[in-house]
Amino acid sequence: MADKKSNPSSEPTAAKECFVIMPISDAEGYPAGHFTEVYSELIKPAVESAGYTPTRADEVVSSNMIHIDVISKIVHADLCVCDLSSKNPNVMFEYGIRQAFDKPTVLIKDTSTTRIFDLSGFRDIEYDTSLRVGNILKKRNEIKDAILETIQNQGTDGNVFSLVSLLGLANAAQIPTSNADPEAAQFQIIMKQISALQEIINSKIISNDSNYLQKHRNKTQPLGSQDYTHIYDGNLQVSINREMSKVKIFDTNSKKIYNLNMLDKIPIELEGKLSREIIQEIYNTLLP
Repeated sequence: MADKKSNPSSEPTAAKECFVIMPISDAEGYPAGHFTEVYSELIKPAVESAGYTPTRADEVVSSNMIHIDVISKIVHADLCVCDLSSKNPNVMFEYGIRQAFDKPTVLIKDTSTTRIFDLSGFRDIEYDTSLRVGNILKKRNEIKDAILETIQNQGTDGNVFSLVSLLGLANAAQIPTSNADPEAAQFQIIMKQISALQEIINSKIISNDSNYLQKHRNKTQPLGSQDYTHIYDGNLQVSINREMSKVKIFDTNSKKIYNLNMLDKIPIELEGKLSREIIQEIYNTLLP
């Protein structure tokens, strides 16, 4: 009996993966389980109809650190769908990483979410917050069409979802190839991207809590001249001069004074000690 020869065309092909960047937990102003329903009723069917297998962050299972697994999905997935609804900071952060590598991404948001100023030049698919069946069926098709169009235009000037294309940048971020451990190299470049993007989030995305800052102002003796606004945060006294773009931070434990000028970064040893609202205030002062 002749041996059966395998037919190359019948060999199974690897499924194309779509990582979905979206709010996972319940958000203020939305009913419990809302975004799970958005995923199951809108995003997942649309992605599958376009020929991709969707995955959310809460579906990533691995023995590694979950955060690294998620970052790896963001960088390596064939496609991402990003839901900007509720302006979730984690979503913005993950979307920024995806854009840095100029990988195919489709943006969506609900009708309750206003357009984000920094992303106003990007095309997005807007869906009905109430998830009415008639509207959802239409939006599934729009998302599917946007996916196919984005993949087709990837790497061209016609990609309306690409920051690299819209700004005319020469190159996107790349994971380096060398004889070194590829996982270590990948981790290194991702962490650099995370550091840069976190600064953007601290300075532009996290909203300024004026009540918090007001409660913490002038709770200690002034450091510097009267031109400084003084805020006390735990063991740190932060003195800010917006006109001169200067910040002085006094650690009352170590008695060390940190002088920061325009475009300076907050020292690493202080980042974990400062509240995010005061970090926001500092970067508003130091960034032009």
